[in-house]
Amino acid sequence: MGGLTKLEQETIILFNEAEETAEIFTYNGAMKRKLHSLCDKFPEQFAFDKERSEDNGSGGEFFTAPKRYVKVASPRILSQEQKEKRRKQAKKNLELVTGTGKVS
Repeated sequence: MGGLTKLEQETIILFNEAEETAEIFTYNGAMKRKLHSLCDKFPEQFAFDKERSEDNGSGGEFFTAPKRYVKVASPRILSQEQKEKRRKQAKKNLELVTGTGKVS
């Protein structure tokens, strides 16, 4: 990682109002894997900038993506009914996976 501290290992997402793409620079391993996967699956929309990534020499990588995919979401607040429904579904799924019970 080039000796950078965790604090220095940033993720930066830049976009402006004139262009349709966002530029993403990240050190985050999970985000880099996700973006590489998107580049492989959707090469017409997502791009890895190998030259700029090599130039920084510290492990950060540059990508471009449609800015419409950059989201900031509020936390999901579930009602008690929704929580109970999810709990029951999770229990049902666990029983199916582990074979510990009958599920109708």
